[in-house]
Amino acid sequence: TRARCGWRTGRTRSTGKQWPSSNWRSQDLPAERSAGVVANPRLFVLTGGPGSGKTTVLAALGKLGVPHVPEAARKIIQEQMSSGGTALPWLDKEAYTLEMLRRSIVSFLEHTPAPLPLLSDRGIPDTLCYSRLAGTGPVREIEEACRRYRYARTVFLAPPWKEIYRTDAERKQDFTEAERTF
Repeated sequence: TRARCGWRTGRTRSTGKQWPSSNWRSQDLPAERSAGVVANPRLFVLTGGPGSGKTTVLAALGKLGVPHVPEAARKIIQEQMSSGGTALPWLDKEAYTLEMLRRSIVSFLEHTPAPLPLLSDRGIPDTLCYSRLAGTGPVREIEEACRRYRYARTVFLAPPWKEIYRTDAERKQDFTEAERTF
C-alpha cells in the first residue's frame, strides 16, 4: 500500500491546474530553493498508520539525543480545535489535506539541508496517502510535491499495533481504519 501512497511516486507531472474548490495557490508556499528537485538525504521519515507508536518512538529517541521533526497533522488538529477552525479530517477533509501539504513542505524546507541525520514524524507522501484514502485533495499536485521534495531513501515503517492503539480527541479513527491507512 505504501507504494500507492507516494513513497515510490515521482513519475507523474503536475497538471498545473488549481486545486478544486479551494483558494489555495502554489504561491502560498515558501519560496523554493530551486526550480527542480530538492533533496535532503539526511532527513529520514518514520511513517505508518495512526496510533502505531511513531511519535512515542521519536520522543524516546529524542530523550537519547536523536533529533526529530514533529508531525504536522496532529498540530493542525490541535490548532483547529482550539480556534474553532474547520480544517479537520472529520469536518473539512479538503482543507485539512491542503494544510497538511503546505505545512509538510514548509517543514521539509525548514530542515533542508539537514547537517546531521534527522528523523521526521511522517512526510509529504503521507499527505498523498491520506488524500487517496479520504478521496479528497489534488492528487496530481501532491504527487508533484512528492517528486520534488525528496527525503532519505531509507524510510522506517511502523505497522499497525492493536495492543497499543488508542483513540483520543485528535485521533478518532478506529483500528480498522488505522490498518487501512497502513
